[in-house]
Amino acid sequence: MNGFLNILKPPGMTSHDVVSHVRKSFKIKKVGHLGTLDPGAAGVLPIAIGRATKFAEYIINQEKKYRFELILGETTDTLDAQGVVTNQSEVTQEHINNLIENFSELTGEISQVPPMYSAIKQKGKKLYELAREGQEVERPARQIKIYSLTLIDHYVFKGKTRFLFEVNCSKGTYIRTLGHDLAKLSGCGEGHVSFLLRSKSGDFDLNSSISLETLIKKSEELQSLIQPIDIPLNDFPSLVISDDKEIRKFRNGNVSFVSNHHTKNETLRVYNSQNDFLGLGKVISNNKVKPEKVIN
Repeated sequence: MNGFLNILKPPGMTSHDVVSHVRKSFKIKKVGHLGTLDPGAAGVLPIAIGRATKFAEYIINQEKKYRFELILGETTDTLDAQGVVTNQSEVTQEHINNLIENFSELTGEISQVPPMYSAIKQKGKKLYELAREGQEVERPARQIKIYSLTLIDHYVFKGKTRFLFEVNCSKGTYIRTLGHDLAKLSGCGEGHVSFLLRSKSGDFDLNSSISLETLIKKSEELQSLIQPIDIPLNDFPSLVISDDKEIRKFRNGNVSFVSNHHTKNETLRVYNSQNDFLGLGKVISNNKVKPEKVIN
């Protein structure tokens, strides 16, 4: 059984919990998730099964889409609703206006410092483990890309000023950090993400996702729910190798000669003449393709 499942992760479960649930429920050894979601977050969590795990890195790198609510005037230690409130400040109309007028400054390529409550390791220890011990260490900033940031609405609920945003972003973006940076941009300085939903991860979207409950109910139809390995890789151009000798070379990890002309260093989806997906290859000259990842 090989391919991808588009799971709708509920809040309260870790991404690893979802992997364990799928592995134990269906007795599948090779299972992995594509891009961690915070325990309190919900939404699209692609799951790789079997040989699909070899191609996970290509999908993790694809664009993500989130909807999140920012509470202005209140910071927690985790920068989300799961944490303890550490700082509060008054929210004025000026802060609200600043955020409405200037939030687009946090688009494009920006530098972002990961939160202490994250799974990034420093000296062999995860940051959230250090945070739970009361430690705060310096974290190097990372370059990420915010493709678009849209303000959907702003309102007051339960006495707190809230902003609802939608964001398209690159791999490695921490929405909790983005929320806190928005709070700083407003001039208020305090804020945390109170709600987070991932609506898209590469080709996987919310509309085609399936809950764990539904997955168990449809366990006999599991194979029909699994997307073929090559479907989420459609961004890569395709190449058909017809010659049996060149196919064997490709499958064995050797450079194959092809008649098609492609751009050097371009990554391609490679098929045989029966349209069976063989793997991904990189063009090393206009008629040579070197295997990157092969299905064996």
